[in-house]
Amino acid sequence: MRLLTLILMMPLLFLPAGCTFSASDTAGANKVVQKCHEALKQKDWDTLFSLYSKSFFEEEPKSAWKSSLTAIFDRLGPLQSAQLDYQQKDSRSQGDYYVYGYTLKFEKGTAKETMTIFKAVGEKPLLIAGHIIRPQSGANR
Repeated sequence: MRLLTLILMMPLLFLPAGCTFSASDTAGANKVVQKCHEALKQKDWDTLFSLYSKSFFEEEPKSAWKSSLTAIFDRLGPLQSAQLDYQQKDSRSQGDYYVYGYTLKFEKGTAKETMTIFKAVGEKPLLIAGHIIRPQSGANR
């Protein structure tokens, strides 16, 4: 019985502990982030919104997201620069995720930004699936 159990368990020793592949389009994801920041600087809403997935706007309608962004600009002034704090990549069965953390510097303060870029398996476009911008406390209240 022990021999049978050992024989049946042997193939499990050769299975990888985690994913054996990693998200492979970091350059493409970086371009989406760069285009996003340029569109934010220019307040080019059409270009900006073209970078987002449909599912993002199912959760946050375009008009509401534009209002949120406009409120940030009204409070903090024009976007001056974006400083990368961290980036991570993760492959999952449904696709590749690229997560970025930035400190955004505005004319009158700073904000922390987290952006998630997603590429579904079998699809070409890398799109923004999640985006949070939080003004820092003490930033021109």
